[in-house]
Order: sequence, then C-alpha cells, then structure tokens
Amino acid sequence: MKLHVLLTVDQSDRIELLLNKFRNLRDYCDHEGHELVTEIVVMGNAVSYFRTLADDNVFLNLPADVALCNNALQAQHMEPVTYKNVRTVYAGIGEIVTKKQQGWVDYVV
Repeated sequence: MKLHVLLTVDQSDRIELLLNKFRNLRDYCDHEGHELVTEIVVMGNAVSYFRTLADDNVFLNLPADVALCNNALQAQHMEPVTYKNVRTVYAGIGEIVTKKQQGWVDYVV
C-alpha cells in the first residue's frame, strides 16, 4: 500500500518529537511492506530551526519533502529557503489544505 502522509509542526520545541514520529512511521511502513511518501510542513516558530542550514542538517537527509511556511519565515525575519529537499511554500495552511484535498493523511506534532 502507498501511504501519503503530511507531518506538521509549528513549535520549535517539538522538532525532535516530529523526527521520532517520522522514524517510527518509516519503521512501521518497512515492517508492513508499505511505500511511504512524506511531506513535512514547518510553520510557526519551528521554522527558526532552518535559520542556518548546513549539509549536516537532519532534514536534508530525510526521504521526505520539507515545506517551510513563508508567512512564518517572514515573522521570524528569515528569507525563503530552497535547498535540496527543503522549499518555501506561500502559506503552510494552504499546503496542508491542498494536500488533504488530494487525499493525503495529516498528522500534527
């Protein structure tokens, strides 16, 4: 089975929890034989995690697309980001609603 999952985080203190949930979901899918397609939407002050984006950033090595909310970036006085699997979307909420309309399952961390 192919699973399309949208993981959402909006608080910087929940980044580690999000990463744990992602790893647990990958392990589950590997065990059950499911194919996993994942997008992580980062909003609120959680975007501050991407203030400096070095190649050793854990998100750059995840098999997932990472979408940063432009509104949240602006609120944190940050520039849009487009690097490897990380990109900026116009509005995080718009990305979530669009993906849900396409049948993606969302999980808020």
